[in-house]
Order: sequence, then C-alpha cells, then structure tokens
Amino acid sequence: MPEANEPVVVYSGNIMEAELVKSFLEAEGVMAFLQDQVMGTLVPFLGAGVKVIVAARDFRRAQTIVQQLLDEESDD
Repeated sequence: MPEANEPVVVYSGNIMEAELVKSFLEAEGVMAFLQDQVMGTLVPFLGAGVKVIVAARDFRRAQTIVQQLLDEESDD
C-alpha cells in the first residue's frame, strides 16, 4: 500500500490531453503534476506518454474525475 504522499500515475496520454486532465483535477481541488513532458512530446510514437501524477491519498478521487472527463469526451 503506497504512502499517502507517494506520487502515483492517474493518467497518461499526449501533452494536450495531460494538460486538460491536470487542469480538471486542479479545478476540483486535486493537486496534480505532469511527468515526462519532453519525452512524451518529442517521441510519442515510442509510447512515451505524458503522465499526470497525484498523491496516493487523492488517487481514487482523481481516478473518478478522469473517468468522468473521458466519459464526457466519448459522448461527444
């Protein structure tokens, strides 16, 4: 079981998607950070995605927010 402050990945995608997810999380009060922006932007074809990182204590809430965002996008 990860520590409450341990960073965990809640989403991985291209830079635009990751920035959008990060902004939605922060709007809901979940602190989020991006990881691998350079690699994810320069070589996305190698499977290097930009990761959205949250604290383990926020993971379930963040996962719910991300899922709602993805569901809304699939409805469009």
